[in-house]
Amino acid sequence: MHQDGLNSHLLSATFCFLSSVYILLYVAIIRILAFNKMKLEATTKIETLRDWLHRHRWRNRLIITIIIAPFLGHFVYTRLTVSPPENLSTFYGPRQIPPAMYQNEATIEFEKQISRIPALPTVTVPSGIIGGKQWVHIAEIKDQQQTPDRGRISRPTSRPTTFQLDESEALFGEWKPETHFQLREIIKYLETPEVRDRLNKSAALCSGEISATPESMPPGWILPSLSPYRHFARLLTVRARYYLARKNDFDKAASDIEAILQLAANLEDDYTLITILVGMAIRSLAESEVVIWPGEYEINRDQIESLMQLFQKYPCSYQQSWERAVCSEHRYSEHLLNCLYTKQEDGNGWLIWHNWPSGKRVFCLYNLLSPIFDDRNTVYNRWLSLYEKFGHIADLSYPQAKRTFEALDIAVKRPTDLFGNRFLGLENGRYYYICVRQQADNDGRKIALALSAYHRDHNHYPDSLADLVPLYISTLPDDPFADQPFRYRLDDKGTYILYSVGTNGVDDGGNSHVDKGSLSWIGPKDCVIESTRSEPYDEWMLVPATPTTQQGNNERSGYNRY
Repeated sequence: MHQDGLNSHLLSATFCFLSSVYILLYVAIIRILAFNKMKLEATTKIETLRDWLHRHRWRNRLIITIIIAPFLGHFVYTRLTVSPPENLSTFYGPRQIPPAMYQNEATIEFEKQISRIPALPTVTVPSGIIGGKQWVHIAEIKDQQQTPDRGRISRPTSRPTTFQLDESEALFGEWKPETHFQLREIIKYLETPEVRDRLNKSAALCSGEISATPESMPPGWILPSLSPYRHFARLLTVRARYYLARKNDFDKAASDIEAILQLAANLEDDYTLITILVGMAIRSLAESEVVIWPGEYEINRDQIESLMQLFQKYPCSYQQSWERAVCSEHRYSEHLLNCLYTKQEDGNGWLIWHNWPSGKRVFCLYNLLSPIFDDRNTVYNRWLSLYEKFGHIADLSYPQAKRTFEALDIAVKRPTDLFGNRFLGLENGRYYYICVRQQADNDGRKIALALSAYHRDHNHYPDSLADLVPLYISTLPDDPFADQPFRYRLDDKGTYILYSVGTNGVDDGGNSHVDKGSLSWIGPKDCVIESTRSEPYDEWMLVPATPTTQQGNNERSGYNRY
């Protein structure tokens, strides 16, 4: 390392010397060419001095050149050859996270177990008529219902005849494996001894200190490395429903749900923003499944109470989630500065447009423009000021936070900051909305379970949420989007509608549609707490055969899935 530093200094000195010689030769040649044309006369002392300075102007230039040339040469050399402290290829990598924080035995063993879970099998598209019934894809059924006068909708002739099972399909629709093809095949998969053993071992490890392993994340994008976590959570959720619907075993079903909540709590307390978001998604998956159970299966009051205790055991706080997100992005910005700026002994540095070892070294000439842009300390202090403002947002209500985001106006790009603030990742309130939405869903589902317990005792739902306190729920959580109670009303079907007002803060009557043209992450007008299952969207169902379906039997054997 010392020898490399010495060679670097020698090369820098040589470069400076050659630059100085080149400038001196240039000045000397210009002076010789102009010397014979110079004719000056002096009559006073002042004029004599002026004449001397004029005649010996090349000497002044020589002195100035000797002084400036080394600095100029050093400037050019460093801009062309110096590399940042960290390689930009690690931009989506560990981000300065100490290995001890994620390389623990629980994480290593958990990842080993979930990697050994057998993959869902590839099956053949169902076809043929069985007892007067025909396998039809649900999309074709909907097309037939929407356009009955047109008969069977024609499909492309090139269609795959096999596909891989999708475990999430087992969480939609009624539990009717005799008429739902994917559901039936997924049950066979879950009953495989190897699958059952791997799921049990993985679920037992969820109580440990598990975190996503940053070094396993590929450069460029880190979401794929977390897909095994999400896949495992979906499988465990499907198995929980399987235990309840097929085995009538509530304890095992609740145990699988608790394992998912444990895993979610670990990921939400992790060190990268994407891991926190995956933890939120896993939590939402388990909670949305649990809320459906009281209306779908025969669950008694004590069992509903045990589900509510699970929610309380693994609480959700959007303030903590937001604070973790801010800390994660702060660490991320520091890593970004190490990839894009030099770091001198005083902590300052200049912007590197192109890295010398990265190839196409001619682009390193762009680094000569670095003085035009802000230095490292200026950018860091600006970002640090913004992160401090972000941190204070956790103490505000959502309406106040929304106004604060608008007042910050941090999306404006400064002309001296090449990257502006678009790398902060928090500037438009997107992640803050996700954190608050998670809190709204969590609190709303607690109320939904309390409503189910009330229905078990009275065989009807209460007229007001206030009737739930304190026997069914100790206190009613407020809607985090409005600092007001959740909206609740009974409908004509004997059920209820429970919802949050959402980001716009306006009661739209439980309208869960998204405004046309709005950003996809803003969500619906009102965030409705669903207590029933959605219909399948990619399932083959056994329905009574008709002349139309019989005629198209051979063509539909390779139905193209949506």
